[in-house]
Amino acid sequence: MLESDFKDTAAGDVNISQDDLQFLQILDHNIMMNAKGHLEMPLPFKSRPSIMLDNRKLATKRLLQLKGRFDRNSMYAEQYIQCVEQMLTEGHAEPAYQTAKQGEVYYIPHHGVYHAKKPDKL
Repeated sequence: MLESDFKDTAAGDVNISQDDLQFLQILDHNIMMNAKGHLEMPLPFKSRPSIMLDNRKLATKRLLQLKGRFDRNSMYAEQYIQCVEQMLTEGHAEPAYQTAKQGEVYYIPHHGVYHAKKPDKL
């Protein structure tokens, strides 16, 4: 009996939480193929937030910082534009044409990152 209560696990053992199991069940029923052939799935919220925090000011500040970096480093700006255009072309991102309802908008600030082994590629 004690062995089952205090069972040792190996470093490679995988334990799945109840939250993970619940999300895997949600994925089983909600993964869909969109018109472009890409898989779409829900976000892993424990419960969908009723109102998203308004982070427009923060996102605008980050955008201005990114613009400043573009002004200081034209190579970074060119690589960033190429990277975004490639994401759009390959369908990994798409323009947001719809205006979302108040409380359902959350801006995700982003920036380009260089890999240590590929210093010339964004």
